[in-house]
Amino acid sequence: MNAGIRREKFAECAKMGDAIKIVQDAEVCHKSYSFYTSLGRVESMLKEDLPCLWLTRINSGAFDDLIENEKYGADEEQSRLFIKCFTYGFRESAAMWGLYCPATYKAIRVSVTERAIKSLVKSKCVEISSGKPKSNTIRAKMRVSDVVYASVKTKEDDPGRSTYLYWNGMRTKQVPSLFEDLHRKMTAGKLKDIEWSFEDEARLIAKVPDPKKSQHIAVKLTSEFINGMSFTLSPWADEDEERMVRDKLARLLRAVGRNNVSSENEKVFKPSVLKGALKKWAERRGLD
Repeated sequence: MNAGIRREKFAECAKMGDAIKIVQDAEVCHKSYSFYTSLGRVESMLKEDLPCLWLTRINSGAFDDLIENEKYGADEEQSRLFIKCFTYGFRESAAMWGLYCPATYKAIRVSVTERAIKSLVKSKCVEISSGKPKSNTIRAKMRVSDVVYASVKTKEDDPGRSTYLYWNGMRTKQVPSLFEDLHRKMTAGKLKDIEWSFEDEARLIAKVPDPKKSQHIAVKLTSEFINGMSFTLSPWADEDEERMVRDKLARLLRAVGRNNVSSENEKVFKPSVLKGALKKWAERRGLD
């Protein structure tokens, strides 16, 4: 099913299960995926002995949206799901820089290709103990899926809410049973409040056989993932800071097997198009 037909079919849905299935079946359906983070976290991800990407259990205290696990899905299912969040598309987001990055030169946007994301689905997950990934693998079923955003009316006189689902610029028909369906097992990790829709979120999801209490597990980075990474440098970095960050990232990449990568490669290391535009944010945080 091509992207246009998939979006049209989503818009025709009047049942939550049908809408979720269309999006879930699309799997990896975008050309670029990104996440916003810090230089320190990238350094931890590219550890030479065991390069890994951390995933967070969706009903743990470490999960960003503390309402999602209360609102969508059953607790037992949530305890089996660990995710890493990405935003899809090529464009930078000023909001994402502000939400997930320090307003300093250490802010980083990590982008990966479609092929890179697909490779992680076939990779192995490992336990994390004392803040470090371990070499022992754990059983997990991996997949990638976009998030479906929900506008759920919980009372009749709620003017800011409806009974629609949203995805990739499209809206379903009204879903009359949406409120009653919220705690179904199938909604865990798949639905999120409409107020987050600006993130255009996709998730790498690892489902383990039994509920876990640990907040995190990790997935081993593949050579395809490492070779498919590129970086947008901080909008708050000056030229000297950009050079330092490029040099450090290039060394890290070479250490984990990406050969012949140069810190001057403009396809791998790109300045932010928002450079100079977000200075007020840093000032308001007392960081300038």
